[in-house]
Amino acid sequence: MARQHRSDYDPSAPAAPGLSTPMRSTLNILALVAAVCTVPSACAVNPVPTPATETKLATDRSTGGAKAQDAAASSDATTRSPDTEAANPNAAWDGAGADTGTVDAAVDAAPADTAAPADSGNGDASTADCAVPTTAGHHEPSCAGIVYDLHVPATCTANPCGLVVDVHGLTMSGEMQDNNTGMRKLGEKHGYVVLQPNANPAPPGASWTPNEDDQKILDYLQAVIGKLSVDKKRIHFTGFSQGGWMSWRMLCKQPQLFASIAPGAGCSFLGTEGCTFDGKQLPAVELPVLYMHGTKDVLQGFDCAKKQLEAVTKAWGLQLTKTVSQDDKHIWQRYASAKGTVFEFIQHDYAASSFLLQGHCYPGSDDQSPKEPGQIAGFGCKGSNAFHWGEAAIAFFIAHPKP
Repeated sequence: MARQHRSDYDPSAPAAPGLSTPMRSTLNILALVAAVCTVPSACAVNPVPTPATETKLATDRSTGGAKAQDAAASSDATTRSPDTEAANPNAAWDGAGADTGTVDAAVDAAPADTAAPADSGNGDASTADCAVPTTAGHHEPSCAGIVYDLHVPATCTANPCGLVVDVHGLTMSGEMQDNNTGMRKLGEKHGYVVLQPNANPAPPGASWTPNEDDQKILDYLQAVIGKLSVDKKRIHFTGFSQGGWMSWRMLCKQPQLFASIAPGAGCSFLGTEGCTFDGKQLPAVELPVLYMHGTKDVLQGFDCAKKQLEAVTKAWGLQLTKTVSQDDKHIWQRYASAKGTVFEFIQHDYAASSFLLQGHCYPGSDDQSPKEPGQIAGFGCKGSNAFHWGEAAIAFFIAHPKP
């Protein structure tokens, strides 16, 4: 199945309704950059592939991974170089207490995949659309027009492992997300399968459409759960920016499926579907949440983050129980609901090098300049940071499986 691309951004198109004026202006700038950068010569630091190369890449990935067009060519396919492990590990983490929230103890059995994966043996994905690779390593399967980065640790082929869905933001890709969270290597270290979907079209035009993409991702996630040896008490969801919005939506839509979530730099009160914790968007059950947002964020302003915290506090009856860590640039606080469910909130004053992003950045990431095709900027927060977002998220997930 050919990879499905939505049309590229139109810089003249109005931003989504309900957005603040500063955010609308910044998104229009990002849209303009995205449109300009689709011209190969326009992004000298990190050019987008030529149309011919991009067409080949789309074809390759849709038929079983960017490095293997089909089984006959698999011997010539090359594996992407390993990602550099994210720097500046989270020294501030002190380990959260056990979750006492009320969550359904098990997930209904996932639908079985009807086709056995045809893996090339070198870490590339199956050639069959929607098939789930079961061998260890990195794979790039596709399903319903979405290409995934799927990383399966060797231990997870024979033993039950947790699973983390790790979702990128606007203009990004799964590779850019991993360059900032380091989630694949963290999954290797701690025994988690990592699933990172890629939005259409290719960066820098990549953008998620909630009413189309959420269900596609959930469907493929269920296929992965059904095919791999996944511990259904350790399924977690995290994302950044648009991926943070999606994390909140998953909390409202499918709280029984996940053990805990970790939204980063994303909130529910900017004119987009989210999880506002009112009568229309209230999770059916409470889940442990780790939420991170920058005070200097110009894309999703910090006022939105405060509104999100206030909404959860009101709905769940949160009470502050501990300050996990604090310095002049960040504060990390732990709350508990009336039922004992943990909610942690990290606010930071860090900023990226790019004026487009400012506080909309990943703490602890060494992604300081464009590396990947279509990347518009480095997404890591510059300078010394007290914690690493990927490390913080995985530590929270380890501490908060389903009871």
